[in-house]
Amino acid sequence: MASEVRHIFFEESELVRALMKYSLVKKRPIAFNDIKGVIVNNAGSVSATMMVKKISNEPPVKIDFPTPELAAALVLFCNETGIDLPRKGVKTLNADEDQVYMTVIVNEKTMIGGEKMARLTRKYTKLG
Repeated sequence: MASEVRHIFFEESELVRALMKYSLVKKRPIAFNDIKGVIVNNAGSVSATMMVKKISNEPPVKIDFPTPELAAALVLFCNETGIDLPRKGVKTLNADEDQVYMTVIVNEKTMIGGEKMARLTRKYTKLG
């Protein structure tokens, strides 16, 4: 049986762009100049925390992006930048050091299991 495995690695700048766009879509815009950094969390499941500082003498505020929201942000990023994601592929998020990457597996057996992730990311990528 033929199968395909693809790893898509996201640089920190791409991760920031993805999270900014996702926040904008969810009507919680974040200004680029307010972002002080992104922390990738890999304890059990991959998530991200964005450090945002709007007022100069205040400590940064942490904005958490759990796995479903991070996945949705990266799927939106891929769609907008022309990175092809097989619709029926099983998508998982992984982290290596501080870099996030998505693994996409497409084969006859995993197409059925991929429906769960597809439904989950559709839930978080709907506009409005």
